[in-house]
Amino acid sequence: MPIIGTLIWNYSILLAGSILTLALYSPATAQLWRGDNSHVEARLISDAAAVTPGQRFRVGVLFTIEPAWHIYWINPGDAGMPTTVELQAPNGAKVSDLHWPTPHRFLDPGDIVSNGYEKQVLLWWHITAPDSASIEADKVLTFAAKANWLACRQACVLGSADLALTVPMGQALPSPEASLFDQTQAKTPVAADDDQAPATVDTQTKNGQTQVTVSWKQAVTDVEVFAGVGANVAIDALTIEEGQSPEKPTVIHFTPRLLGDPAAGVKNVQFPLVIAYRPADSADAAGKPDAANNELKAHELKAEARRSLAVTINVQSQDSKPLETETR
Repeated sequence: MPIIGTLIWNYSILLAGSILTLALYSPATAQLWRGDNSHVEARLISDAAAVTPGQRFRVGVLFTIEPAWHIYWINPGDAGMPTTVELQAPNGAKVSDLHWPTPHRFLDPGDIVSNGYEKQVLLWWHITAPDSASIEADKVLTFAAKANWLACRQACVLGSADLALTVPMGQALPSPEASLFDQTQAKTPVAADDDQAPATVDTQTKNGQTQVTVSWKQAVTDVEVFAGVGANVAIDALTIEEGQSPEKPTVIHFTPRLLGDPAAGVKNVQFPLVIAYRPADSADAAGKPDAANNELKAHELKAEARRSLAVTINVQSQDSKPLETETR
């Protein structure tokens, strides 16, 4: 598992032991792990309490994070370690790519800027249940997941969990967590080429620099950009011209480059560029801080209104062909 950046200054890493607690709910059953001093609980949950053959539903790992602590996104930022989750699904089930809600930025000790999540986050997949011919005799779908994370505050604590979930086959029923999946999906980036995307996006590359022009369909505010790069790509000189209306687009400039030796075989890398925003009309919902609507409440309302779209950036090594990017 790669570590992006270096853990420095007053950070210390503590490897937590763990104890197993069982959390039972009917008819689906999940295991709950809490690492000793990890400050994070992880559960494998579903939006379905029971499913029919071929039904599409959602499964995810829910992280509950102790106040003032946070865990990390795909790209943790200046320092940290990406959270990882691996899912084992039953034979015949179809599993989508992992969906990551839009992260937040944190200022860690030593003025380190990182990307991640606080309080609670659900990383999730779309699942298509097997057809009737593929279902085991007991008519139960069994899932397993392995989760690893780094939780940080003044110190950092490594945590991990082995999780399990069973979902019965039968009459389709929603689970108590169905609304949580709906809320999380609303905070997950929409692909730029999706019909529901809030903007049209154009990418251009010239002399190694990429320009992404985001033409909004409605007025927006609080635009932020997160590059979901891994250990083999760096982003240099990222700037944002914050146009936030249909008349004035947002223009993002940056220079992507591959890291490592091209001869080692890394020729082409894709990564998501996540553009977060709030609809301008959501600012009225936050209101002005007062006795009934304090600053904390206003902050929470702003966070709930936050949305995002994702652009796929394709980086190719310059020794094979000119650097290109594309919107997908």
